[in-house]
This record gives sequence, C-alpha cells and structure tokens, in this order.
Amino acid sequence: MTKAKKRTIASIAVVLLVLIDFVSKRLAMSCLANEDFVIWDKVLRFKLVHNKGAVFGMFEGASVILAILTVVILAGVVIFYDRIPVTKRLLPLRVVCVFVIAGAIGNFIDRIAYGFVVDFTYVELIDFYIFNTADCYITVSLFFTLLLILFKYKDKDFVWLKRKKASIDVVVGDEEEAEEDDKTKVTDKSVLEDKTDETVSKTDEGV
Repeated sequence: MTKAKKRTIASIAVVLLVLIDFVSKRLAMSCLANEDFVIWDKVLRFKLVHNKGAVFGMFEGASVILAILTVVILAGVVIFYDRIPVTKRLLPLRVVCVFVIAGAIGNFIDRIAYGFVVDFTYVELIDFYIFNTADCYITVSLFFTLLLILFKYKDKDFVWLKRKKASIDVVVGDEEEAEEDDKTKVTDKSVLEDKTDETVSKTDEGV
C-alpha cells in the first residue's frame, strides 16, 4: 500500500466516524431535550448534557484553551500517523490513530459550533461521567494503544520515529520488496513441486 492510498483510506474512515458521532449527537439534542431515555433502570440511560469541559467533563469552563489544545494535539496525531510505515504489523497503530483523530474532530466541531460538547451516555450503575461517541473513540483507542505497546510492539518497531522521512521510505520499500520476494519464493516452490509431480508421473508411466 502506498502513502497516498493510506491517506485516502484514513480520510474516508475519519469522515465516516465523525459523521456517526455528529448524527448521534444531533439525535440526542432532538430526542433528549425534555427527558432522559432509560435503557436499563439504575444502570444505563441517555441523558443530555452540555459539557463545557474536555473528555468526561474534565477542565470545565476552559473552552478556548481546550480548543487550542485540541488543534495542537490533533496536528501532532496527524503528523505521527503520516510517519507510521505502511506495514501490516503497524496496521493496528494506524487504526487507533484514525479513531483518535475522528474523536478529536467530533468534539472540536461541537466546541466551535456551540461553545460546548454534547454528551448523552450515562452509566448510572457506577455514576460515571456522561460521555459521547467521540469520547468512546478516544478512550478505547488509547486503551488499545496501551495494550499494543505492552503486549505487541517492541522497541525495534518504533525505530522509524528516530529516522528521517527518506529513511522511513527506504525501510518501507525494503519491507515491501521482502514481501514480494517471499511471494516469488512461494510461486517458485509451487512451480518446482508441479514439475516434480510431472516427472514422477512420467516415470510411473514409463515403468
């Protein structure tokens, strides 16, 4: 997969995720304006809240600072994503970056448009913070990132962070060539096996 294709797929995924977040929030604003919607009494309900803070209501009242901080973090994640080599092993890392980007954009749109973020999911059982779809994108992605770092990736998987872009492209090119070599070896082996089978078959016929 080329860099251009990776960016295209990521852009489409981000747009779809942001759209899902947008629709869920608009539904919450229209359906929950007058009363809550109980999914499971004393456990889970939809409850409309105008959150002027960050994720889960933290840093309430700092809208301007949060907007600036969101832009900075968003830019950092986008740059980080763009530097990730296009390899199968790093695919999970690229996926979580896409979800983080979508979540940040989703809440940023609310903050710019309304001055607050629309939250509506309340886990009443544990009296947890009221959150939204974008919050889920970010939180779950960060959780999976932690798991990836702890159980999947090693230090050698992040050497590209210390290299210049040209070096990264070379590494990716080498890995793609290695994959092509593996495919070629498999093909050659299959051809050799076919020829061996034909030779054995002819020998049996001669006998």
